[in-house]
Amino acid sequence: MIKGMGPTGGKKLAEIDISTLDELTKTGSKLAFKKITQSVDKNICVRMLYDMEAAIRGVKSKDLPADVKNDLKVYAAWIKL
Repeated sequence: MIKGMGPTGGKKLAEIDISTLDELTKTGSKLAFKKITQSVDKNICVRMLYDMEAAIRGVKSKDLPADVKNDLKVYAAWIKL
């Protein structure tokens, strides 16, 4: 399990063949979110995108900078169009 990802998030990541932090880092939070949206859960919440980015950065999602959260929020909305 990836630190900072709950069991539901970990399961969704596993469904797109991501099970380690290294795999998530190589894929990137945005591409992982896009893959999950397209093949696992089209209604995935932007909070999971925050959690993935936070895991990559080694911080808690509440500690992501506001500009990063805004960028991720815009991306999530665009992907879901």
